[in-house]
Amino acid sequence: MAFSSSTISVGSTTKKSHFDQLLANTIDLKRDNTTIGGEKTFASATTFSSSTVFNSTATFNSSIKTNSVLSRTSTTGVSVGAGWLGQSSTASVVVFKTKIIEIGDWNMDTTTDIAISHGISDFTKIRTIMALIRPDSDAISPDARQMLAGTALGGGLGGRCIVNGSDPTKIRLERATGGFFDDNKYNMTSWNRGYITIEYEE
Repeated sequence: MAFSSSTISVGSTTKKSHFDQLLANTIDLKRDNTTIGGEKTFASATTFSSSTVFNSTATFNSSIKTNSVLSRTSTTGVSVGAGWLGQSSTASVVVFKTKIIEIGDWNMDTTTDIAISHGISDFTKIRTIMALIRPDSDAISPDARQMLAGTALGGGLGGRCIVNGSDPTKIRLERATGGFFDDNKYNMTSWNRGYITIEYEE
């Protein structure tokens, strides 16, 4: 049982209206989970001791502290009204997904770049691209399993991974001439050169 008694004086002068006011501000949390069906406004601090499902709009006029906010039915995320951003502004909780694709065969010593289909319907939703490169030895050493970052070609370890400009349905991996990957440590074929990891909005 959680309630605010800041305006209720219990004693000889207590009236039925006082109890009605008290009950109006009381939420039963005796069950493991609580479901609130209609629109509800919480004017003061309210404690939810268990999982709570809101089937309609919930308005909190006091502070909110939460470990997580999950969408019950929607796959497009949860919209949270944010008064500190402006009276009519909203802050959206965006759902991200991660996709991992095998690079496949790539002799990096003789071939400067390859393009691989990413299978994401809207390439503009892509937020992060990384590639994990396996040397021929596939050993754990200082020069093994290096990453191609989406940076300028020739920077870092001499490579990058980007959305292919001429065909955005593919990820383009490039290695710089004379760079780290332009080496016979990366020329073996008929095996998987590594993995592309893509983070994108659902």
